Amino acid sequence: MGFARIPDAIGYARPYDGRVIQRFLHTAGRTEEGFRDVARELLGVPVGAGDAAYRFYVFPTFPVTVIWHAGDEELPPGATMLYTADAHKRSNVEDVVVLSELLVGKLSGKKW
Repeated sequence: MGFARIPDAIGYARPYDGRVIQRFLHTAGRTEEGFRDVARELLGVPVGAGDAAYRFYVFPTFPVTVIWHAGDEELPPGATMLYTADAHKRSNVEDVVVLSELLVGKLSGKKW
């Protein structure tokens, strides 16, 4: 499930986009090759979506899938993060934002 489908996510849409998606696109997600390299290094599991996609087990039972989209002459590169369908039952929306930020930080070379 995408972030927008999480109940109460609407109030966090802008912060999430800036702190998670845009930060990813300006760091680890600048290029497909760069994303693939760091995803493999962090033992991301490849999935068939977008131009490059990997699932990361941030917690053993809480996977986050990061999908990178190359863009084209009309659209810039983009990214989507998918969460388990019951993410909203297991964590509140603020925790999902923070967890996503931590994952982007790790993809960008920071320590947990």
